[in-house]
Amino acid sequence: MRGQLKTAALATVLLVLLAGCSAFSGFGFGQGGASESVTEEASGTNTVTPTIEQYETGSMVLNLAEMPGTYSLSGESKERLNESESQVTRFDTDGVRLRHERVFTDSSQRDDSPQAQLVFSAVAVFSDRESAKAGAENLVDSLEFENKQVSEADISAGVSGTRVTYRTDDGEYNTLLLDRHGRVVYFVVTSDVRGYRSDQATDLFKEMVFDVE
Repeated sequence: MRGQLKTAALATVLLVLLAGCSAFSGFGFGQGGASESVTEEASGTNTVTPTIEQYETGSMVLNLAEMPGTYSLSGESKERLNESESQVTRFDTDGVRLRHERVFTDSSQRDDSPQAQLVFSAVAVFSDRESAKAGAENLVDSLEFENKQVSEADISAGVSGTRVTYRTDDGEYNTLLLDRHGRVVYFVVTSDVRGYRSDQATDLFKEMVFDVE
């Protein structure tokens, strides 16, 4: 029971932390219709960006089948621009059209487990590439911890991402890995009170890279 309460408390703490960062839950909603089609310039050729409905974020965000067997899905949220007028009013400058998040907790409750107690996976689809680039940068900047370390991470052949490690005031060791593909920003966070789980974060992020790229 004590282990279950500890994991539940950790999940609550991380979600509160993310809610306090404009780049996590503040990945707000930009202006415009959800089904708008945008034409972008890429390498000198015109390419038509998929509409919001064409982004299969359910397969981009980590799912239970991609997690070790001891994990369970403890929370999920998917929001679009046109689903909440209050969100549109509150977050009308970030350029996000769609965000999808999942939270997983390790149900093994073993103190010697090498796995993170909590994993957070998210995808945000922005209105355009520039907004996505700014959103990714704002996400990293919003983590204001003295012990924050930012570095480039080699994920797989030809693919790199940004790694951020930091310890919260409540003692959680968090590892964030993120990258951007077009107007999609995607990331994973591992959180544990016993230490950093950077290797696991990299392995899980690889799954997201394969699904997004």
